[in-house]
Amino acid sequence: MASKNKAPVKKILVVDDDSDVLNLLEKWLVDEKYEVKPVGSAIEALNLLPVFKPGLVITDLFMEGMDGMSLLNKLHDDNPLLPVIMLSGQAQIPDAIKAMHLGVSAFLTKPVNKEEFLKTISKSLPDELDRSKLAEFPKTWFSRVRKWPILLRWQCWWLLPMCLCLSQVLPDPVRK
Repeated sequence: MASKNKAPVKKILVVDDDSDVLNLLEKWLVDEKYEVKPVGSAIEALNLLPVFKPGLVITDLFMEGMDGMSLLNKLHDDNPLLPVIMLSGQAQIPDAIKAMHLGVSAFLTKPVNKEEFLKTISKSLPDELDRSKLAEFPKTWFSRVRKWPILLRWQCWWLLPMCLCLSQVLPDPVRK
């Protein structure tokens, strides 16, 4: 029987066309008690995404077919807050800068150092408690704003769309 205090298993989707790298990263992550789904292409990753629902995606930059940048764009079209870590053995500085501008959580070069990799994973995975607080933020913020003087509310008009976006993107903690 599972303990109620047991932390939920964090799901990680690993995408790389190099099977050796894929197997190594999977081994490291499984040893750290993560639930891992390794796939060999971006297309496979996109097909698996609705079923597996990972909390983090790790992808190679250069792959056959769809590359890591295209995968990042597709992932963030559906879920802009999904953390993505990008790996590359042949990337240049402009590639890393472009990836960071597109919203990648971290950019690591191959060969990957195990300790640095695992540290980056733990920093990139969302904390469920923080996400549930963020999901409640629009509701509490709106109730507080209603009490503000009208002039102050008018000056903060630009925050409203941001709060609405957050309330739509973040998962409802009740549904989990």
